[in-house]
Amino acid sequence: PEASREIARLLFQSPKDTGLLELAAQSFMRQRRYAEAATVLQRRLDLPNPNSFLWSQYGDALDGSGRTPEAADAYKKAVALDPKSTLTRYGLGYLYWKLYRYEDAVRELNEVLRRKPKDPRASFTLGDIYLTRGDAQRSLQFLEIAREAYPNEFDTRFALGRALLLTGNTERGIEELRAAVELDETIADGHFQLGRALMKSGKTDEGKLELQKAQALHDKQRK
Repeated sequence: PEASREIARLLFQSPKDTGLLELAAQSFMRQRRYAEAATVLQRRLDLPNPNSFLWSQYGDALDGSGRTPEAADAYKKAVALDPKSTLTRYGLGYLYWKLYRYEDAVRELNEVLRRKPKDPRASFTLGDIYLTRGDAQRSLQFLEIAREAYPNEFDTRFALGRALLLTGNTERGIEELRAAVELDETIADGHFQLGRALMKSGKTDEGKLELQKAQALHDKQRK
């Protein structure tokens, strides 16, 4: 905050100083003051020589401010300026995923994986899209890559567990769901999906216990 105040004072004297505008944006982003970061970055982008990083940073600030459609447009400009950057292209694919623009997301994520076949974030997001759209078999290869890179993340273990169950690998699916629940016991759907899988596999008592936990968490969230 002190740095932001000092930068603001300097910008009052030199409102078109590109270095100061970029420094102000970094300061606001670190404080998660996304709306102010977006305003400063917009001023910087109106000046000469905006680069891919600035457009992607602007996209992050817009997304943080709840302006995700505009963020995707900003990332499109970032990708156009640096089409070889897998990081920037992933950011665009992620925003399309967030906006449920799955066809656009698949296109960008596949391009990331063409350049970097084992990229774990792109693999997870693409796998999640296929799983959401009902193609569990296709999702598996991507979710396996994500699980290998992020074994301690609820989302990767949970998604892989669901995909395994849907493709008939019940034993390993339950194993992955157990791991997900152990990583985060506060997510009702984790217990619910595990409970259902256990019930179907004949482990009735354990399944009922997980379903009870899911219901208790659901009730708690509604209060």
